[in-house]
Amino acid sequence: MEGEAIMICIDTSDWMDSTKSDSFKEQLAAIELYCTKKIESHPETVVGISGMGERSFTHLVRPTRELWRITGALYDATIGGYLLLVEAIADAYDVWFGCWDKELGVHLPKRIAVFAGGPVYDEKDDVQMFGEVLKERNVACDAISFGDPKRNKQELFDILVAAADNNGNCNVLHVPPESSVRDALLRSQIIQSCLIPFARLSKQNIINPLSRPQLTRSSSAPLASTLSRF
Repeated sequence: MEGEAIMICIDTSDWMDSTKSDSFKEQLAAIELYCTKKIESHPETVVGISGMGERSFTHLVRPTRELWRITGALYDATIGGYLLLVEAIADAYDVWFGCWDKELGVHLPKRIAVFAGGPVYDEKDDVQMFGEVLKERNVACDAISFGDPKRNKQELFDILVAAADNNGNCNVLHVPPESSVRDALLRSQIIQSCLIPFARLSKQNIINPLSRPQLTRSSSAPLASTLSRF
């Protein structure tokens, strides 16, 4: 397994009610598991967090290996509005994968992870086209659907992952109602694949992900510009 630069888009929509709700705590426990296993799986992997709520479209923490920073950002999230799936992924990509320095993983494969408990209002065609854009840019995707089963959310996630998949690099998990999101994630391929020991790297090939040089703009076109297609 190789290292990755991962952005997690979390559900900060009205459906979560507050950061103290049982639903948000369920999501929090699952995200902490995801981050822990991903970071432990490779010494170069970095993880960042971004919100998907319409009223809280914020970038909570830049990609890092510091779990305490990630957890703190989750507790500081602001809840509100509809869940904006496509727009949130595009924005997270542009902000964190569009402004990179070499120490933070410009050389690493990119992955977007989506956790959604509330309903998703994006159209199927939009999700399909956006998944194809992710595939074109070789951005892998993990989609975790739980909570509210309305508005064909599971179908939308299936469409997104199928369109973005490139030789099996994308995964979707539909958590059954009343089931623990964390436990379902732990048993899934998403986490089980992290348990494969990484190949040993020579010291000169390991880049310190905690360095903080000045950010530089990527030459690739902003992913958010693809929204004009929809």
